[in-house]
Amino acid sequence: MSKSVFSQRTVIAVVLIVLAGLIFFNNILDWHLFSSLSQWWPLLLIFFGLSHLVSSHGNKSMGTVILILGVVFQLIAFDRLHFNFFDLFWPAILLVIGLNLLKKNPAGKDVTVKGSKQETNVLDLFAIFSGSKHSFMSTDFKGGNCMVLFGGMEVDLKDVKTEQKDVVINITALFGGIDIAVPKGWKVITRGTPLFGGFDDERKEITPDTDAPVLEIRYFVMFGGASVVDELK
Repeated sequence: MSKSVFSQRTVIAVVLIVLAGLIFFNNILDWHLFSSLSQWWPLLLIFFGLSHLVSSHGNKSMGTVILILGVVFQLIAFDRLHFNFFDLFWPAILLVIGLNLLKKNPAGKDVTVKGSKQETNVLDLFAIFSGSKHSFMSTDFKGGNCMVLFGGMEVDLKDVKTEQKDVVINITALFGGIDIAVPKGWKVITRGTPLFGGFDDERKEITPDTDAPVLEIRYFVMFGGASVVDELK
C-alpha cells in the first residue's frame, strides 16, 4: 500500500520542487521564464491527473477527467482549439458518471433484509435526483461503491464486520452529499481531492483498536460534500 501512495506523492513532490527551483532562479537571474505563464498553467492539471492515475490508491475517475481537461486547456492555450469552459463541463460530468458506473464490485453483492437492516458484503449504491438511507450488517464486509448525483445519501455501516485486513469504499458525490457511519474501532484512511466541495471526518472517537481492519475511503466530490461520522442523525 505504501508503495502506491509513495508513487503518487512523489509525482506531486517532484513537480513542486522543480517549480520552486524555477521560480527561485527566475527571480535571482532575471530569466523571464514566466512571461508566457498563461500558456503553460494547464500542465498543473495534467500532472495532478497523472498523479492519481499512477497510483492504485488514486481516484482514477477524477484523474482521468482532470488529465483530459488539462490536455484540452493546454491545446486551447496554444490556440489549437476554440471553445470555452462550459463546452467541457457537462461532458466531463457525464464522463465521471459513466466511469463510476463501470466500476466492478467483488462477488457477494446480493442484499437480504433482516429487520431494519440489509445484509450484504459489498456496497453498490447509486442515487440520482433523490435521497436515500441505508443501514447494513455483514459478517465479511468487502467494501464497494457509493455514488450520488443531485441528491443525498446516508450509509450506516456501524454493524458490519469483516474478515479482510483492508476494505475499500469508493464514493462519488456530484452536486450532492454522502454521509457514512463507520464501525467503531476501525482504522479509517481517506484519499481524494474535493473540487468545489468538501470532505470531513466528523468522528469523535478516532483511536483504532489493536489489529483493527483498515477502511480506506477513496472520494471524488464536486460541487457537493461527503463526511465520515460515528452516528447518522
